[in-house]
Amino acid sequence: MNRLEFLDKRRTAIVWLVSVALLGVSAPSFAVSEVNRVLDSGGGWMDGASYHSVSAIGQGHPVGRTISGSSVNFAGFLHPDDSPINTNNFAPILASIGSKVVLAGQVLSFTARTYDPNGTLPTLSAGPLPPGATVQLGQQNGTNRTGTFSWTPSGAQVGVYPVLFSATDGELTSQEIVVLYVGASGDGTNNPGGMPDALANYSLITNLSSVSSGNATVQWGAVDGITYRVYYSNQPVTSNMAWHLLGTVVAAGASGSIVDSSFGASPGRTYTIAFGNDTPSSRGAWRGNKDALSGQRFTLAGPAVESDRSFGGVMGSNLAATLTGDASGLADRIHVLQPGGTWRILWLDEAKRWREALDNSYSEYVLPAGLGFMVERPSHAPANLVLSGKVGNDGSKLITLSSGWNLISLSEGKALPLRETFAPGGPIGGASLEAADQIHIMGSNGAWTTLMYVQGWGPPYDGNWLNMNEFQIYTAPLKPGQAYYYYRQGGSMNVGF
Repeated sequence: MNRLEFLDKRRTAIVWLVSVALLGVSAPSFAVSEVNRVLDSGGGWMDGASYHSVSAIGQGHPVGRTISGSSVNFAGFLHPDDSPINTNNFAPILASIGSKVVLAGQVLSFTARTYDPNGTLPTLSAGPLPPGATVQLGQQNGTNRTGTFSWTPSGAQVGVYPVLFSATDGELTSQEIVVLYVGASGDGTNNPGGMPDALANYSLITNLSSVSSGNATVQWGAVDGITYRVYYSNQPVTSNMAWHLLGTVVAAGASGSIVDSSFGASPGRTYTIAFGNDTPSSRGAWRGNKDALSGQRFTLAGPAVESDRSFGGVMGSNLAATLTGDASGLADRIHVLQPGGTWRILWLDEAKRWREALDNSYSEYVLPAGLGFMVERPSHAPANLVLSGKVGNDGSKLITLSSGWNLISLSEGKALPLRETFAPGGPIGGASLEAADQIHIMGSNGAWTTLMYVQGWGPPYDGNWLNMNEFQIYTAPLKPGQAYYYYRQGGSMNVGF
């Protein structure tokens, strides 16, 4: 930094100037409280210049006054008139870096810049660095310091890497979490946010588990020392959904978690993670769908398309947490309708592990994407069934519906429009239930709604699903996690979702 003195007839004020041209960065953010004029070195008013009384946002101390003008090539701040020198210490200024996108095999290189308003040469650091990455400190210039980050990620390093950049003067520190997004070699980057194809639906969250009827725990893979901001939303999943901060967690180790104690009061929630001041996004978010089991023996349910769907893994553990098991095989059970009309039955034992009814072996069955299942609860006791998974299925999944009954669930955590989901798949239309494809939806009270795909009635019915209970065209979306029977009149039908 440079120092210039401006004199008037009453006192001396010391001006610390920051050369924008020298640093190549923008000035820090300040709050303005007044506007006036500045004296030049000859004691006259500087033509076209002004100064503003400012304070550093978030630090709670007056900084001084910014100086700008058409006749000067700098911007800086003037110490308050009531003190020749302001002795307050201020954190170094770390120029904004922003997130970075790179493909495997490409070189990623950028420069971090920092300077200190108090004249101290700041220390610049970054970490934890991905394997193979380096930060080379550049030439120091007075109170300015730079560091050049360089990395060529390999094909095995596709993923997301948060790196904490810090600038300190020994007392105060400024930080920024720089998120490095590494795509696969040859990926396109036309996805929202410029994400490479391999990361278009990437999620830091690894599980959303039910702790009790009122709590849910969000878990994610973490980097030690990185601060994670966890958000939730009760709204349907859209690109502009409203988010609320659940909490901030500084990771201690390779995993992070936070408990949402108000999950039980919600109809189900969506969660996402952001860094620093980044805006939360539904990209990579996880949804917890909550179904109340009460007053009936059977309930239809479906896991998120992007969940693991394994009865020997996360899904099986989440189901077991709220269901009842015993050694007899007569407690809670799962029924899966398979192609050909046969049922696969699993029962929950006293150790809360799922077993195959066929031979009592421990089940490692993975439910195919797009299928739902029936939960049998002989006790009729109330329980909250929590099924969770990543939101944002990209439409690349395909399920084949065979002739006859199919028990399916196509939602990955967001409501699906009925017509757009099924119409392109080619339902068989007809003028009666004997000729048309049907959908049977089970309500929370055990009552059934029957839909028929109409053809031959004329407008406005043809090409629509008709609610046979109310004799109205059905326009409601399918709920997240909802399973339902699809009756196919003949032949098979491929449905993309």
